[in-house]
Amino acid sequence: MTLRFRQTFTLFPGVRINVGKRGISTSIGGPGASFNIGQQGIRWTCRGLVPLL
Repeated sequence: MTLRFRQTFTLFPGVRINVGKRGISTSIGGPGASFNIGQQGIRWTCRGLVPLL
């Protein structure tokens, strides 16, 4: 059985701090599109929209 740990804190609408076993990351954006900045670099997530970049 695997134990998982993840906690998300909302700083203000559109900005979240994610804390897990392997580190801390920041998510910036709203529903449908966001940037995730963490130890593995910057990742762009887009669901159902045409990427603007």
